[in-house]
Amino acid sequence: MLGWLTCSGVYFLKSTRITAIVMKSSYVFYLTIINKGLEYLHHSHINRLEALRKNGKSYGHPEYETLKKDNDKQIQIYKDNAIAYLLQAHPEMFRNFVEFRNWRESQRFLNNYKYPAIMFSKEKNK
Repeated sequence: MLGWLTCSGVYFLKSTRITAIVMKSSYVFYLTIINKGLEYLHHSHINRLEALRKNGKSYGHPEYETLKKDNDKQIQIYKDNAIAYLLQAHPEMFRNFVEFRNWRESQRFLNNYKYPAIMFSKEKNK
């Protein structure tokens, strides 16, 4: 009986640890993908600003300034929604496993696990 309890306890602890590792890895992958999306969003914004500059609408022009403000709002909404959707995907009892509650905390978390994030985000043939 004692052997069975010990074996069950060890199995439970090991499976719990593996589950926690898998969950953290999924958070790292998710945040890496979200950051890659932000990178692409930034590049598209830069291209739009460049197109405006080529058409004679540069810094100080109302259309240029409006585009910059709209982009800042869009990026903030993207960041807020990314974290909110992740938290909503977890049932209440599992939300404590998520080590971050906002964008800044999520970036600190990602910085702590930057090696797997870099390995995941490496693009082939570049």
